[in-house]
Amino acid sequence: MLAGVVFLVGIVVLMTGAVMKLTVVGIIGFVVMLGSAYIALTSWRGQSHVAEQSSASTQAGTPPSFSVIEGGRAKKRGMRTPKRRSQSHGSMMQRFEERWRRRRDQNGY
Repeated sequence: MLAGVVFLVGIVVLMTGAVMKLTVVGIIGFVVMLGSAYIALTSWRGQSHVAEQSSASTQAGTPPSFSVIEGGRAKKRGMRTPKRRSQSHGSMMQRFEERWRRRRDQNGY
C-alpha cells in the first residue's frame, strides 16, 4: 500500500516537472515511480514465495520459517515447459512457406 502511495507521489512529481519544464524534477519523479514499483513487485513476489513455502512446510509438519527474497524469476510449480516440435516438421520459415502455398492454391491467387 505504501509503495502505491509513493508511486502516486512520483507521478505528481513527474507531471509537475513536465508542466514547469524542469527536466531534473521530472527525472526525479520517474526515479521515485520506478523505485516504488520495484519495491512493490519484490514485496509482492516475496509474500507469494513465503506463502508457498509456509504451506509446503506446514504440510510437511515443520514450522514455517523466514526466507530471503531471491532475484530473478522463480520457476512456478505446476507449470509445464512447452514441448518442442520434432525435426520432421521443418523450420519455422518452411512451415510459413508451406502455409502460404496452401492458401495461394486454395484461393486461386
